[in-house]
Amino acid sequence: MSEPNHTSETNSLEAGAYSIIRERLQKNGKDLQARLQELNSERRTVFGATETRLIANERISTENNCLARDIVPVGDDFFWFGYNVQIGLKAETHIKDVFSVYRYDRKEHRFQSAETEVFKNEQFQLDFQNLYQYYRETRFSKFALIGPHLFMVFQVGKTSADIKTFKWTLKNGQYTYVDNRSDHEFSFPDQHEFRWTKVNRDMHRKGLHPHISISDRLFVETIGGDLTLKVEDNTNTGKGIYSEPVDNADQTLDDAEIYFSEVGNLIILKILPYQEEAFRYIIFNEKMQEAKRVDAIKDSCVLLPEDQGLIFAKGYYIQSGEVKLFDNELQGMQFEKRINSPNGEDVLYVFYQAESGTYALMRYNLIEQEVGTPIICSGYSLFEDGELIYFRAEEEQTKHHLIQIWQTPFYSPNRQAQASNDSYLAKLGNKEIVRAMSEARELLKLVYKEDSYQNLYADLTKKSSDILDSYHWLGAEEAFQLEAPLLQIRNTAKSAIDEYEKVSQLKKDSSSQYQAFAEKSKKQLRSLKSGLGNHIDEYVKRMAEIRSTRGEVLQLKELPYIDVEALESLEAQLVEASENLANETASFLVKDKALDPYRDKLDQLQKRSTNLQKSIDARKLEEESLQLSQELEMLIETVSNLQIEDATQSTAIIDRISNLYAEFNQAKAGIKRKAKELIQSESASEFKAQLRLADQSLSNYLELADEPEKCDNYLNKMMIQLEELESRFSESEEFLDQISSLRDEIYNTFESKKIQLKEALNRKALKLSDSGKRILEGIHRRLQNMSNREEIQSYYASDFMVLKLRDQAKALMDLGESVKADELESQLKSTYEDALRQLKDKQELYADGDKLIQLGKHRFSVNHQDIDLSLVQRQNGLFLHINGTGFFEELQDPELDACRPVWDQHLRSENEQIYRAEYLAYSIFKAAQKLENGWDIQELRTLTYTELLPKVQKEMSDRFQESYVKGVHDEDASKILEGLLKLHFELGILRYSAKARIWGLYTWDKVLSKEEKQAIKEDFNHVKSILQFFPNSRSFEASKENLSEILEASSDTAELISTEANDREEAVNFLFDWLTEREALGFSKEARQLCNEFRSSLRKTQALKSFEAASKIKGEEAWSRPVKRIHSWLNSYLGNVEHNYSEDHIIEASYLLGLPKLDAEQGHVHSTQLEISDLRGDHSNIKDATLILNYRDLQLRMQDFTAHTLPLYEKFQNTKKAILKRERKNMGLDEFKPKIMSSFVRNELLDQVYLPLIGDNLAKQIGAAGKDKRTDLMGMLLLISPPGYGKTTLMEYISARLGLVFMKINGPALGHSVTSVDPEGAPNAGAREELYKLNLAFEMGDNVMIYLDDIQHCHPEFLQKFISLCDAQRKIEGVYKGEAKTYDFRGKKVAVIMAGNPYTESGDKFQIPDMLANRADIYNLGDIIGGKDQAFELSYIENSLSSNKSLALLADKPREDLKTFLRAIETGDSNSLELKGNYSATEKEEILRILHLVYEIRRTVLKVNQRYIQSAGQADVFRTEPPFKLQGSYRDMNKLSEKISPMMNDQELEQIILSHYENESQTLTQGAEFNLLRLKQMLGKIEEAEEARLEEILASFQKQQSAKGYGSNQVAPIVERLEAMGMGLQDLVRIFEENRKLKQK
Repeated sequence: MSEPNHTSETNSLEAGAYSIIRERLQKNGKDLQARLQELNSERRTVFGATETRLIANERISTENNCLARDIVPVGDDFFWFGYNVQIGLKAETHIKDVFSVYRYDRKEHRFQSAETEVFKNEQFQLDFQNLYQYYRETRFSKFALIGPHLFMVFQVGKTSADIKTFKWTLKNGQYTYVDNRSDHEFSFPDQHEFRWTKVNRDMHRKGLHPHISISDRLFVETIGGDLTLKVEDNTNTGKGIYSEPVDNADQTLDDAEIYFSEVGNLIILKILPYQEEAFRYIIFNEKMQEAKRVDAIKDSCVLLPEDQGLIFAKGYYIQSGEVKLFDNELQGMQFEKRINSPNGEDVLYVFYQAESGTYALMRYNLIEQEVGTPIICSGYSLFEDGELIYFRAEEEQTKHHLIQIWQTPFYSPNRQAQASNDSYLAKLGNKEIVRAMSEARELLKLVYKEDSYQNLYADLTKKSSDILDSYHWLGAEEAFQLEAPLLQIRNTAKSAIDEYEKVSQLKKDSSSQYQAFAEKSKKQLRSLKSGLGNHIDEYVKRMAEIRSTRGEVLQLKELPYIDVEALESLEAQLVEASENLANETASFLVKDKALDPYRDKLDQLQKRSTNLQKSIDARKLEEESLQLSQELEMLIETVSNLQIEDATQSTAIIDRISNLYAEFNQAKAGIKRKAKELIQSESASEFKAQLRLADQSLSNYLELADEPEKCDNYLNKMMIQLEELESRFSESEEFLDQISSLRDEIYNTFESKKIQLKEALNRKALKLSDSGKRILEGIHRRLQNMSNREEIQSYYASDFMVLKLRDQAKALMDLGESVKADELESQLKSTYEDALRQLKDKQELYADGDKLIQLGKHRFSVNHQDIDLSLVQRQNGLFLHINGTGFFEELQDPELDACRPVWDQHLRSENEQIYRAEYLAYSIFKAAQKLENGWDIQELRTLTYTELLPKVQKEMSDRFQESYVKGVHDEDASKILEGLLKLHFELGILRYSAKARIWGLYTWDKVLSKEEKQAIKEDFNHVKSILQFFPNSRSFEASKENLSEILEASSDTAELISTEANDREEAVNFLFDWLTEREALGFSKEARQLCNEFRSSLRKTQALKSFEAASKIKGEEAWSRPVKRIHSWLNSYLGNVEHNYSEDHIIEASYLLGLPKLDAEQGHVHSTQLEISDLRGDHSNIKDATLILNYRDLQLRMQDFTAHTLPLYEKFQNTKKAILKRERKNMGLDEFKPKIMSSFVRNELLDQVYLPLIGDNLAKQIGAAGKDKRTDLMGMLLLISPPGYGKTTLMEYISARLGLVFMKINGPALGHSVTSVDPEGAPNAGAREELYKLNLAFEMGDNVMIYLDDIQHCHPEFLQKFISLCDAQRKIEGVYKGEAKTYDFRGKKVAVIMAGNPYTESGDKFQIPDMLANRADIYNLGDIIGGKDQAFELSYIENSLSSNKSLALLADKPREDLKTFLRAIETGDSNSLELKGNYSATEKEEILRILHLVYEIRRTVLKVNQRYIQSAGQADVFRTEPPFKLQGSYRDMNKLSEKISPMMNDQELEQIILSHYENESQTLTQGAEFNLLRLKQMLGKIEEAEEARLEEILASFQKQQSAKGYGSNQVAPIVERLEAMGMGLQDLVRIFEENRKLKQK
């Protein structure tokens, strides 16, 4: 069976690009067809046309009854009529018994018998007589015209091959007899106009399914029981696109006799399978991948003109796949000849059947490529004027023979109408035109053909290209410009090729699935025919299989491009088979023993159920019973659907099955009961094991579930596991309750884990996003400082920070945060493009590096400070300050006031008392003491300065917030740390403060008794022993706690030396070290020196004895009294001398002065300070690069710094950050930073026109840089244009390049109700916010651009407030935070810009105060300025480059390249493009195509823009038509450009433009209709009905305009009627005057 041709509507391709292409092809095809019809009509007019039509029916009368055989024309009006007469008893046959001559009356269309002298030729008469005399079975067969000769053909034997001929030749318009010896000259042409090639062994392909290769285009085999054609050289399968059975299924590849012929894309096969008598003829169409058996070509088959296909007596086959067979019974037809019409359009093919003398006349039209209805006749004559007469032989002899007369186009070339020499078509020639039209018709067939074969669109492309290349005149208007639709078809077909490949694959897949299903179904149907046996199982099984197969049909119907008809046919066979099977099943069930197999199975189930020992065996038995149940149910369903005529039989079958089913139910219940008993006994232990397994699975899954999605997956697995448990233990309610509880627990556990993971992912995503934004800021700053394009590109492509940002974007994408990832990628690209744009500006606009920018002839200084908020100290207070401006606002905040001590501290690690290297060294020292962060003080003491330095540097690298400078503070800190370690280990007990030491010593000496001291010593001897073996032990807290209690009890001692809270811990540590003899008792060198100086002074003054007496205890007085007296003596001494002793030194000296001389001299003496020299840092503590490092002083300073100063500093910093963040948000500071749009293009119009104009204005407002700077600053810039011309974008760009604060005030937010600058008087929150921004700009007072946008929405009274600001006074009144102020901007860098559109939101034109307008420079950006029309027009295209993906490439290329492309479009010469940038050939072609379309868009947009501006500039009273409000701005240009694709044609472009403006016009409400009609009129696309409607609108508008001048609505109608009456009277006067003049004449 051949594969069906997919031409149904369901096989149309999916919507989208391919559907558009198909629609476009159909549209272009209709266009081509219409043009061809017009051309054909004109061709017929020029060359004449003859239609085939019936003229008349007439009869010819013969002398005798006869059987007519043939007729032939022998002149303009004569023809010979040949027939056979039954001779009867006549002895001989005369010429008149066979031939007659008739004259044809053309006017009356009648036939008259005539006489002729030619038959009187003696030789002819002799030959005629001899023929009939010697050949008794002679009968006339036919006339044959071959060249100038006419043959009379006679059959002289029993077969049509036994012939004799009489030869006549044409001389001077008369036929003259020649001879009867020319039989060999009469022959038919080759009956097949192609050569048959016989296959040979070299064409064989071996394999599992061998076949024969026909030129590797087609593969044929006749083995396996069928004749198969395949299009793939695949011997692994015997399937193909066409198959039909053969008689002998056992034949081999060599047995068949196969011939073939290749004609274009057709392969004609002539196949004789083994042991068959008749050849089979098959035509294979390679393009259509189809084959059709056409045995009618056996006798004859010739080629159609121009290789258009094949024609044979029963039909024809066109190369495009069109085939038609005529329903006639003709056999053995031979091709006789073809007759070409002079018009080149028609060809007549003549086929002849010799036995019956039947002709088949087949007229083929080259243009339509079809054969008309064949004329079947017994003889015909074709005259020179194209008239055709023919007759059909009667079954019986008669004297009157019916003749039909037809007019045909097959006239003689001598009779051809002469075309007018002046006609263009006449110069081309009719045949040339017909040939072109024929090829175009062939192309149309391909266009209208559904996508039913491969390479359809490649053929369309090739065919259309061939036609275009072959006929130069196709573009001529006289030829109706056939070139246009042909080009469109070619271009569209090229676009369709890729899309068709996708659809072809879908079709192939669907066909493959269908073939597999068909093979399966046919196999099933064959098995049903082979019989079912005598077992009920076989019937039930087959019923189930066929039901399943029918179910698959529904699924296959859903496949795209499936052959629905074939599928439904197959389904019908399955339905029929199902019904037959059901009937057979019913017949079988009537038998008594039909159900015995089921009864046997039931008996076996019952026996096995009694012996069950395990639940698993019970389950298997249940499954078997379930299967038996399903079989019985199938059987019951089958019986219920059976049509059994005998009701008793039906009842008996159902009763028998019901009884069996009842027994089965009993057996099944017994099995279930037994299984339940077994399960209950086995399930308890199994259930516990399953619960343990579930717990273990839960633990494992929770460990593996590290993503929210995995939580869901593993939860589902656990739920499935529990469901399996439920199904296994469904009989036990107790088990089910436990499973239910476990399910809830598992669900809650996974939900909690899922929430935790989501929160963690969100935190991670937020961190990545925030980190990315910080990196982006760094990239932005880095890119701003680069000096060439290559450096920027290199940085963007390979820098670590950029790669890091991309990695973070990828990480965000992996986390599912596509929005955040896209934002980072977008901002990165925007930063890169902004850097390139700024670099270009620097190179082209900036001067003196980047300090000055050139705008026209003026230079302006550039502010490079970031627009940010900061806190600065001013006038003994803290003020908010916006960088680069004059904004200062004092802050009153209690938390800041509390931090006043650290206002001047600028570093976390340094203030006036602490040097940052000291802080670093002390931090390391304290960490080493506590063994933190990998530091160990015992290890540090062994290191030299050189060894300490790298460790300090490593520590410093992690403390970036403390502002260390490598090479300075690392070296200083290393030296200080080295000295600090030296002092620490050398001072020993002196490490502790004097208060702590003396407190401990006084307590030990004065407070404790001897017994207490002895007990403590014993305890500490034990501690000392432990420390000898475990020196780093920390397990002595109890001993230290005991010492602490002792110190706390000696409160008198603490008061005596004025101890503080933290001194007790030091005193405890001191006593611990001293009592364990870890440290020897010692005193400072300075304390001993003070004692010596004090005693020496007392000796000099002879007061020593008095002092010694005072220092001793008198009687029972407390020990503290002499101590106080010692303090008094020593303090009195120090009060009278200059000294540098510290409080610690004095306390130590007081203690030493109270000791006996021997005791006072005990203990080591060491200095507590040393000098650190050669320091590199700078601080008030450092004198001449030298720092005095006092161990105790450093300790005290550091303790105070870390305990008080540092927390206060951090609080201050955090408070500052919070305040700045809050104030930035309140002010909306980020909104004031000018941001250049990524789509901004600094085009030629900007460079040549706008920047110089704006530079002139800014020179007046803010002053240019240099000696020529103006001091009389004044003025304002007013920009007017329709929406979408980039006024705001332009000024924001200039503000960004100048470094100005861009304060944009939104006019629509203010509205007409705002007339004051006071925010408190604003009618709504939006207006209040805008007024706050305006007054904030006044407060800034410097380096600010005040931009009032869309001022057409503002009240004129509000705009008047700016008059004084724009003149030389430069003053304006404002209200900031409730305080009214007068702001003076003289000499300040403040620019005032206003922008507006021609119309307000209500449609009225806005007004600006005259005095304000007089002070402004006014420019219309929507119109051509300064005669720069080329730059203005070019700007439309330059601004739209970034909107189209294909043109975006030009945005980064030199501007000259764009101009070069545009010149190529304007001149039509694209072969010699001289471009500075690098482009591939494909890119050039695509850019040229898109720019061509964009060029056309610009033309339309410019027209719309000009009309808009013209309309906006008209006063309402002078209007002759409604306002035109459609816009032709940059915005419209960009919207249209982004929709353009290279494959679009001009018609589609026009449709896009019209659709765009149709959508735009919808917002104009009542004005939409006029604006759209006016646009169509401007573009020349308006239709007649639309033109009439436009005129109607204009007339109505003008009527309303004229009526407005009459005031009230009541007066206007009256005036209109009076005017009409007046015009009527004028017409009457004119008529009377004309009549009067006529009478005078």
